[in-house]
Amino acid sequence: MLIGSLCVVAASQFSHAHDLGIHNRVWAIQEVNIKEVMAQQIAAMDWDEIFGMMEAQSKNYTRDLPPNDIAQARETGTKYVDASFALDQDIVVEGEIVYEAGTWVNPLAHARPVTAMLLFDATDDDQLAFALAAHEVMPNNLKLVMTKGDPGKLGRQLNHPVFYAFAHIVDYFDITHVPALLSLGKDDYKDYFAISQFAEPYNLKTLEKCWNGCPEGTL
Repeated sequence: MLIGSLCVVAASQFSHAHDLGIHNRVWAIQEVNIKEVMAQQIAAMDWDEIFGMMEAQSKNYTRDLPPNDIAQARETGTKYVDASFALDQDIVVEGEIVYEAGTWVNPLAHARPVTAMLLFDATDDDQLAFALAAHEVMPNNLKLVMTKGDPGKLGRQLNHPVFYAFAHIVDYFDITHVPALLSLGKDDYKDYFAISQFAEPYNLKTLEKCWNGCPEGTL
């Protein structure tokens, strides 16, 4: 994009003489060295201004993320999502096919994350307060994941990473209500993701009780 912009800047310096006079510099074709012209234009640019604009855009990037319109949870409970999926290509190790395309695999049978994710709408004051309280109690075991809001701003306030749930993540895990805890099931549901949603009033005891799925049952 920057190169294209520079090309436009350089190209804009070429114009034609006509009855109204010469509007800009004009060279005979054989005399033009486009590389020299571009180099001159680049040298004349205000790089401090350009880098300042780039820095501002990078800081504002998280402010303009596409929001997820996810309903607020009205009941507390858990639904389970099967972690299995079919391979779309062969898995080859040292020249040998270990798993063929189409084979159903479950990653939780091989590795189980020790952290959970709390998805929340940061534009809702109560959900934000719930997330901050949870982070304060379990900063290393719980990842904060926004569905709406500015994760960059909150991350700077906490001096801790705050993530954002893009649409494909929401769809994959079938997140239909927030706040929601994305964790792993246990016992009969040990190979499933546990998606637990929480109704108001929010409290940390309920969050801890539903760490591997709410004992009250499934939604």
